Amino acid sequence: MSYKPLSNEDDYPLDKDEGARTTPLEHFGSVDEDDELSDDTAKKVFVDEKDGGNGDHELSKSIGNVGPGFRIARYILTAMIFLTVAGLITGSIVLIITSPSCSPKLNWWQTSVIYQVYPQSFQDSGSGNTSGYGDLNGIRSRLDYLKDLGVEAIWLNPIYASPMVDNGYDVSDYRAINPRYGTMGDFHNLLSAVHQKNMRLLLDFVPNHTSDQHKWFQMCVANNSQHFCDYYVWRDSDSFGGPPNNWLSIFGGSAWTYVEAKDQYYLHQFYPEQPDLNYRNKNVKEEIKNILEYWLDMGIDGFRVDAVPFLLEDKEFRNESTNPDYNGTNPFDELIHNYTQNVLGVHAIVQEWRETVDCYSDSDDEKVFIGEVYSSVDTVMEYYGTKKDEFDFPFNFILIDTEAWNATAVREAIKEWWGALPKDAWSNWVLGNHDNPRIGTRVGLNLARALNMLLLTLPGTATSYYGDEIGMTNLEDLPVDGYDERDAERTPMQWNAEENAGFSNSTPWVPVVANYTTVNVEVQTNNNQSMLELYRMLVHLRKNEALKYARFNLLNTSENVIGYRRDKPDADNVAIVLINFANFAITEDISALEHVPKERKFRIAVSTWLNRTEIVDNAAVELGPFEGVVLLATL
Repeated sequence: MSYKPLSNEDDYPLDKDEGARTTPLEHFGSVDEDDELSDDTAKKVFVDEKDGGNGDHELSKSIGNVGPGFRIARYILTAMIFLTVAGLITGSIVLIITSPSCSPKLNWWQTSVIYQVYPQSFQDSGSGNTSGYGDLNGIRSRLDYLKDLGVEAIWLNPIYASPMVDNGYDVSDYRAINPRYGTMGDFHNLLSAVHQKNMRLLLDFVPNHTSDQHKWFQMCVANNSQHFCDYYVWRDSDSFGGPPNNWLSIFGGSAWTYVEAKDQYYLHQFYPEQPDLNYRNKNVKEEIKNILEYWLDMGIDGFRVDAVPFLLEDKEFRNESTNPDYNGTNPFDELIHNYTQNVLGVHAIVQEWRETVDCYSDSDDEKVFIGEVYSSVDTVMEYYGTKKDEFDFPFNFILIDTEAWNATAVREAIKEWWGALPKDAWSNWVLGNHDNPRIGTRVGLNLARALNMLLLTLPGTATSYYGDEIGMTNLEDLPVDGYDERDAERTPMQWNAEENAGFSNSTPWVPVVANYTTVNVEVQTNNNQSMLELYRMLVHLRKNEALKYARFNLLNTSENVIGYRRDKPDADNVAIVLINFANFAITEDISALEHVPKERKFRIAVSTWLNRTEIVDNAAVELGPFEGVVLLATL
């Protein structure tokens, strides 16, 4: 509630007995009828009812009767007061202009690293209903590891009740925990333990579709409840008896499935077992709002929202156009999805959710709201909202989408994202997730070290996929039957060299990657030059003032090197990051580069091989193959 001082008659509170407004004087107290005012002059100052409230007139008459000397003195005094006030105002302006700029206050999610945990692959506690799967108690048992790593926020992939057709992204009950992961009590214990360690917990929210086993869908198809049928998108067949239009599922084939009992098709932009919700139905919107509130009431710290562009479809259900640039690789790309993605009205839905989340935020408990939006950079930027009233940030997949891992391509990707960022919007960076091959597989472990430095020193929030801190790679020989091809990047966390990598005492749900005996947490914890140690040092280095704020300048470095300056708003703290993308050594001359302080020397705070701490001048900096360094300006 905001406070506004009483400033005019309309602001004075109504007297609840008589409906009359009280004046400022009456508001703070009144003069009793029997009280005597001993000073005649004072009597003239107060409003006298007999004079019709003309006390000001009486006072001005009294002043008007004084002599000319008094009037001259009054004019001089008025002029002096005016000059004094003017001087104070001028001084304040000068002080504001010359004082160093204050550092902006940052929210916890702006200074944190968000660590993505794929629940069934992180740690099997052995206490759940199934073995060989990670669970909530297993995650809780590893919180000390994450805390020591410097992680301050954990994002869990879906843990809701689900038939697991799409690994939890087919939700059958938004208010229940999947028994594979434990119980609601286990979740409460995890949330409490996370908060006790001054960390945050984010949930994956899946609002575009439910499971076909959700009670809403079952009430429709089994009981023919029109109320619940309207929760989904149903259409009659076309004139030939086929699907209503040519829309495609992202997982292949038509986006429509026929239900004989209804003699209609329902829309599913993902698997047939994932029917799309109908957001043109106000009841659906209210249901989803209530679900958000359910988890916010429980105390979770924010959401990552899945598949945002798919929330609404074209009202007229028009056919989508053929894509002239289709390369024949992915059938889904054969069409331009202008009637099924980012349709008018999606932003209004996100804004409503944002209002709900903001109702649970305050300065001491800020909630974060993140969106998954796979689209062009310009389209992604729109999800910040025109008034920053949508997502705190939509995930930035520009590095994940980079195909050529050389300095030129990565530099251009960074420039494209940074250049499109709306004013005052907060950036973020992602190198890997559960839907894309691991960075260690894509670029090799040597360059992966340097890319972790890139991720953790670019301006904005960094999100890491579990295991990337030790250089986990994809499973090369994923069994064909019973697995999603993406399960290759969802393998069990590699904790040690024991059987099943310390993940489980039972056979894991998906095989462990063969390199677990050498690529694991235990081995790297005992190696002070490991990728794990590099990651830990970089996370803690992010607390340095030069790396906390969103100030960033790309440097015009040589072809194979990416360089940039980071600094605090007052520019006292300066960091220079240089990363060599070549497999050969390079000497980078930074003396002539714009944004590099000419009068300062630098100390190597971190190198990717953790073997350098020397002082360097602002001229030649030697970089080994795939080596990166963070230089901090010395005072």
